[in-house]
Amino acid sequence: MENPSGELRPGRLLIHGRLNDPMTGGPLYCRILAFEEDLVEFETIYHREDGSERIPKPSRLPLESFLKLVFGRWYEGSSPPPAAPTRPRGQPVPLDPRKIGGRPVGS
Repeated sequence: MENPSGELRPGRLLIHGRLNDPMTGGPLYCRILAFEEDLVEFETIYHREDGSERIPKPSRLPLESFLKLVFGRWYEGSSPPPAAPTRPRGQPVPLDPRKIGGRPVGS
């Protein structure tokens, strides 16, 4: 879309154009809260390890900066997809014995 500013409205979701979600490595979602004159107020939606969301204090940027620094593309859903819970850190990763070699000689 060449001019996304025509689509700015409260509640609209978008995918951040420069950042990924640090927990999942996937897309970082943002929600537009308000669009007044040349200011865009939005919230960034981060996922936690358990799959829940963390939404920090909203940000405000001039429209031009928002389009340059934040906007990637529109997300068509009404809410971001849930993040899959991740395996707790420190837990062993199951290994496929077919990929690490056969059984030791003599076993």
